[in-house]
Amino acid sequence: MEKITKEDIILALENKLERDVELTSHLYNDLGMDSLDMAEFVTDLSDKLGSEVPEEVAEAFHTVEDVWKYVEKVQQ
Repeated sequence: MEKITKEDIILALENKLERDVELTSHLYNDLGMDSLDMAEFVTDLSDKLGSEVPEEVAEAFHTVEDVWKYVEKVQQ
């Protein structure tokens, strides 16, 4: 399985939300994501990782960097 980069995460969010995304962007406050957006994003992320992102982990995603840190950790 190909490794996911932080650029992949940013690009996926930019394509989904049709707006500029930065590593420091807050998923809800800056990007305007709602619970449905987040659920879809976490499902897509789980598919790309090949393993489910636990609900308690997904609930702790506040910024794009939070997502990246999790991805980086599980890909080691």
